[in-house]
Amino acid sequence: MNNLNMEQKKIRNKLKDSCKVHFIGAGPGNPDLITRRGWRALNNSNIILYDALLDFNGFHSAAPNSRWIDVGKRANRISIKQSFIGKMLVNYSLRGFSVARLKGGDPSIFGRISEELLALKVMQIPYEIIPGVTAASSAAASLGISLTKRHQSRSVSFVTASVGDNSTKENKWFETVLHSDTSIIYMSGRDRKKIANTLITKGMNPSCPVAIVESAGTNTGYKKIMPLSELADGKFFKIDGPVCLIIGEITSGSNLLEQQEMTKLSPSSINGFAKIKKICHEK
Repeated sequence: MNNLNMEQKKIRNKLKDSCKVHFIGAGPGNPDLITRRGWRALNNSNIILYDALLDFNGFHSAAPNSRWIDVGKRANRISIKQSFIGKMLVNYSLRGFSVARLKGGDPSIFGRISEELLALKVMQIPYEIIPGVTAASSAAASLGISLTKRHQSRSVSFVTASVGDNSTKENKWFETVLHSDTSIIYMSGRDRKKIANTLITKGMNPSCPVAIVESAGTNTGYKKIMPLSELADGKFFKIDGPVCLIIGEITSGSNLLEQQEMTKLSPSSINGFAKIKKICHEK
């Protein structure tokens, strides 16, 4: 890839002075949550490589005459290889197109942006990263809580229990969770029962509250707060959208908790909630 022909070199030199590849944070799925700068960059792009968006039509209205290419990934579904996405960014850029890479949430948080940036760096193609609202912030907003609070939540961690198929490095995500006041576990819908059981096995109190939020930023996703033990029991409830878990005592301040109590939760849940304000992690 280092061997550029003369035509590619000319295009690359023009790109340095004028055009960039824009990595744009789409936010958690609601077009209203994308930044103004991100929206303008979309509007000025010829080619848009986009992740699996919850409201494609809403985002498409920013650049209806551009070419939109779906490169999104979903669990257990066929998807484009990451290396090929990088090649597409390079090829379209070298052909003189204005390229946008629209990524869910914030591009720099579990967005595999480093691999795509490397492909551009090798070819010396300029780029700009436009941040977006990450799912953790949007999920907290939908619960009506702050992720930080004096004397209660002074440390916040973003983790994922997922690892690549070819990864040889053990992902000790649970150690981070156990040492944080509040943790947000991304991409956790499919493995939520396994995650809960792992945390309990490693020493987290089964009464510790956990909020499960599907499709953060929309009004249609599943939301519930429960003791960790209830999530570990694995009672089935269907979830199709992206999921994040918020674990920690901070969730006890959510209005959603009051709404659930008013709808007569199971005795085990009610007993669990009675302990939420007193204890989260085993000492």
